[in-house]
Amino acid sequence: MSALPDLFPGFGERRIDTAGASIFLRTGGSGPPLLLLHGYPQTHVCWHKVAPELARHFTLVIPDLRGYGASTGPRGDAEHTAYSKRTMAQDCLAVMRALGHQRFLVAGHDRGGRVAYRLALDHPEAVRALVPIDIVPTAEQWRRMNADGAFKSYHWLFLAQPHPMPETLINQEPVYYLEYTLKSWAKPRDLSPFSAEALQHYRALLQSPDSTRCLGQYARNRALEMFTDARCVEAYRSTYERLAPRGCAERRTASVESTNASAAPPMAPTAA
Repeated sequence: MSALPDLFPGFGERRIDTAGASIFLRTGGSGPPLLLLHGYPQTHVCWHKVAPELARHFTLVIPDLRGYGASTGPRGDAEHTAYSKRTMAQDCLAVMRALGHQRFLVAGHDRGGRVAYRLALDHPEAVRALVPIDIVPTAEQWRRMNADGAFKSYHWLFLAQPHPMPETLINQEPVYYLEYTLKSWAKPRDLSPFSAEALQHYRALLQSPDSTRCLGQYARNRALEMFTDARCVEAYRSTYERLAPRGCAERRTASVESTNASAAPPMAPTAA
């Protein structure tokens, strides 16, 4: 990490080995433990603008998910379980246990939000509160997919193609792919919402063939959830209502119930 800008001055660094991965994280602040999980195609640095304020109220644990940033992961398997949300959630639980946090809050954006709700579903005894940001359950997202949504969220279909097609194409022009994708999600359709220092981290992520392979594995697992994870929608709703901060659950449930199958999926990442 020393070659990239340090966006968390005063925060500690840790590396914790889990089953099949080595997770890099930053930690700092004081108060109840809060786990922050990033989205795609980002790393832990996506939280750098809000971390100083959150650290006034919480003990923050901010990891790179397996295969992202400075965290490592296995090559993957035919069933893509090595990069399933359930496996990544187990990484998160192991990290928090290693840090001495038996119960904690978890917030996740985009892909991190999917890992966060899987963590809450699989380990409800560990999760005090759940804050998924900018997502609905994966099976529901696939159910809503239409032509407009396919254009806006093209990466869902592209990255789910069989190995090594997506990885091969991305590795030819990784920075172009990264910047095109981030621009397509940003409201001004440029990179202005992202700090120059954060972009250095994201470019480094996509310029690593090992990371690109891991990201493809996750996307292919996500495609399988179109068939295997449909029951997660109702489980997500009930878990969110139980664990979300007061007032948020009603808005999220109303949003899920009012959006029909033809609705376009929500746009992904916010500024980082």
